[in-house]
This record gives sequence, structure tokens and C-alpha cells, in this order.
Amino acid sequence: MIGHPALYSLVIFGIAGTASHAHALQRGSVTSVAAVVVALETLVPAGLGVLVLGDRPRSGSVPLAAIGFGLTVGASLMLARYAEPRKVRFGEESV
Repeated sequence: MIGHPALYSLVIFGIAGTASHAHALQRGSVTSVAAVVVALETLVPAGLGVLVLGDRPRSGSVPLAAIGFGLTVGASLMLARYAEPRKVRFGEESV
């Protein structure tokens, strides 16, 4: 187990992912970062599954898979764009 390459890749990429996420939170808003994470958590595994591992949706469910995939990515993009609270300038009233 200790000599298995998967263990080392899990540790290395886990640390890299945590550091990247922390850096993104320092530079951007929580909502935008969360939306990007949700989109990437959907796109990357699905893309790798289809391109590298030969995964395919069950017979007859390709339209449903495409709709679900599109809704997930679209909703995360809308979250990144529209979920930020409006910044109130000094002297303005919050509505």
C-alpha cells in the first residue's frame, strides 16, 4: 500500500487542490469559487470518464444525461454571475 503510486497521487493532488481552493477564496468571492468548483467537479470526472475510460450513458438515456449535465453547468454559472450581493456605497440605502 505504501509503495502504490495511487497513494502518492492522492496525497499530492489533495494538497494541490486544497491550496488552489484556498488561494481562490482569498482572491475571489465564496459564491464564485463555489460555482467554479461545482462546475469543475461535474466537467472533469465526466470528461475523463467518457474520453479515457470509455464510459457511456445507459442506452436511451443520452438526452436525459445531456440535460442533467447542461443544467448542472448552467446553474453553477448562473450562481457565479447572479448570486453576489449588491455592494452598497456609502450614503446609499440598501433595498
